[in-house]
Amino acid sequence: MNTNNPFDNDKATQNQFVLSYELLYLLQWLIEYEADTLKKMITRAVKVGFKEKSEISHDVVELQVSDSIQQSIVDFLGLLDSLLLEVQHDYNIQKILHQNLVPALKQIDSTVCDSATVESSLEKTSAKIEHSPEQAQEILFKEILKRWKPHKKNLN
Repeated sequence: MNTNNPFDNDKATQNQFVLSYELLYLLQWLIEYEADTLKKMITRAVKVGFKEKSEISHDVVELQVSDSIQQSIVDFLGLLDSLLLEVQHDYNIQKILHQNLVPALKQIDSTVCDSATVESSLEKTSAKIEHSPEQAQEILFKEILKRWKPHKKNLN
């Protein structure tokens, strides 16, 4: 969504609304693949009193949209847009993590390093790599070395 005010005061662009392509594709995807989930959300909203709070007839009428309704639409679409960006960012990090860490995990000898050490190291690595996911493998190996407690029987 455009970070500028979507309801520009300029007469030529008054009441025009600007949305990102990503947000439009998300809305299309939700309609296409998550219609049942959306219906459940709407059902839940009606059950908890949505209808009582806004007794609006479903008849199609031309009406002046109030500033509060416009702001609600802007807030909703803004939230969708920011959540979409956040999820895309998290997904990209997880994808990079997977690409960089799976080969590293295959190199670890499970007879020498126990799974609890690897799991705790993975958790620490995940927390540290947001700023530099390309260095995930190096960070993982450093975390494993910090936590690894070798036993004599494992070293033979």
